[in-house]
Amino acid sequence: MLAQISYHFLELPRVILRSRPRSSDGKQSCLPHTACKLCQTTALGAINHLIDDDAIVCAAAGSLLGDMQGLRRVPKINTCHVEYDYSCMGYEITSALGAKLACSDKEVCTMCGDSSFDMLHSELIASVEIGKKINVMLFDNASFVCINSPEVGQSNASICTEKNMLEEGVTNGIRKGKVSQIDNAAIGAAYGCKTYAVKTMDELKATIEYAKKQAVSTVIEMKVLPKTMSVGYENWWRVGVAEVSTKPEVQAAHKAIQESCTTLFTIVLSLTLKKECLQGI
Repeated sequence: MLAQISYHFLELPRVILRSRPRSSDGKQSCLPHTACKLCQTTALGAINHLIDDDAIVCAAAGSLLGDMQGLRRVPKINTCHVEYDYSCMGYEITSALGAKLACSDKEVCTMCGDSSFDMLHSELIASVEIGKKINVMLFDNASFVCINSPEVGQSNASICTEKNMLEEGVTNGIRKGKVSQIDNAAIGAAYGCKTYAVKTMDELKATIEYAKKQAVSTVIEMKVLPKTMSVGYENWWRVGVAEVSTKPEVQAAHKAIQESCTTLFTIVLSLTLKKECLQGI
């Protein structure tokens, strides 16, 4: 983990590390059952460093949006296509193909989470059929991690937002089954893409160079540690919390969100009154 953090500072001038990468339990050094040791922010930084300056980069959903905005520095104009409005899971590959159709002379890379890939990737087939190469940078953290974070952050158990096998004796959010073993690279290969499965930084660097030389669409599947995205932007996001619960943790979370709402309302009201007073003067 420390070696990956150093990689940010020493080799990736376009990336500013804003938070220390961490695993889902704050302790583990690899993702169980996958032998993965890559952090999401580190992988994103490496990709940004290694792709061409004029390559178009797309993103659309999940924690990758925040990482793109907070950590990536765009080297040239017209090289970033990011959907911010509704966090459109599934737009990643669609947008990449659209960018390639518009700018056929440029490499196009799309940053896509495994859950977004599950939801919609049919344009990957289309890209092969019409001969328009795109590069899918697939970050597989075996979860809907951007949804899981506010879920567990409000004192709830992790329910159906992590990809674990349902096994005998498993209780959602308390005792989890083994991480689902989904071979996304094999899916891309079945469509006719050049695909790569990556678990280390050396493999990622070599793979990106291989991908540049391909004439067909590529899928680079990276097994990354959950919860290794950048953390926080000193802002506030209202997440609904149950008003009635027997769990003290949920009761405390509801009280905290109500206090935050009251504070925010007071600030807005104060600023509004101040503005009206100034206008009156």
